[in-house]
Amino acid sequence: MAAEIPTPVCEVTALPLPILPPGPRENGAFSIPKSADKHHAWHSRKDVLALGTGGLALRNSRVQLTNWKLHHLGYHEIFTGPPLPQNEGELFRLTVLSAAGVVPRHALDLSNRGEYEITELDDEQHAKISNAVSIQQKKPISRFFADYAKNQDILSSNPNMELKIEEFLDRRTDGFTKRTIASELLGTALDLSIDNLGLTEQHKELKEMGYIRAPKPKTFRHVAKSIVRLGYLDYFRVEMENQLASL
Repeated sequence: MAAEIPTPVCEVTALPLPILPPGPRENGAFSIPKSADKHHAWHSRKDVLALGTGGLALRNSRVQLTNWKLHHLGYHEIFTGPPLPQNEGELFRLTVLSAAGVVPRHALDLSNRGEYEITELDDEQHAKISNAVSIQQKKPISRFFADYAKNQDILSSNPNMELKIEEFLDRRTDGFTKRTIASELLGTALDLSIDNLGLTEQHKELKEMGYIRAPKPKTFRHVAKSIVRLGYLDYFRVEMENQLASL
């Protein structure tokens, strides 16, 4: 049958509900062992990628290793995909949560083909799903986070950065120093990005509620900064230099 139902999302985080791993009771067609498959939480591919750079980041921010038949003959026969973010701030928020390993406390039980139930996860089930989710590729996320960060009004939020920015733009400043300052500007910009969306407080709340399983990153700031520094710090440096020079 053709998929008709939007993927249910978590009421707390707005993340798509994961697929419940099969238990001992499911044998035969819906048992796991060798038929593992990657389920993209954010789909359909065409609709997500239509969101641009941020869509590519969101698409790559969450895959779940799950049973192939539950995935293709269960999930995709029912669900059309989760509601997609309607603005860049929400796109950034959902990408951060997905990449940081936040997992809802409910999942989709697809053990009866063609049907589904939403089931609450106990700690053991939540841990199993947490271990099965990961980032697919970090580079698209790194690019999106760098683009989002460079659009933050760093100077207005932190006037103490004025001298740093002057040194950053000075043609006499050597490349190593420019890169060091760019890393500091990135940290300030991502702190601002995280704080403006209320993610600092939300991280604390989600951790207390059991949505984040150790040893996931201590803060959303950490995951955002580390991802950009791994792939697009030099891109951020050039973009910031051009942007600040035009002010």
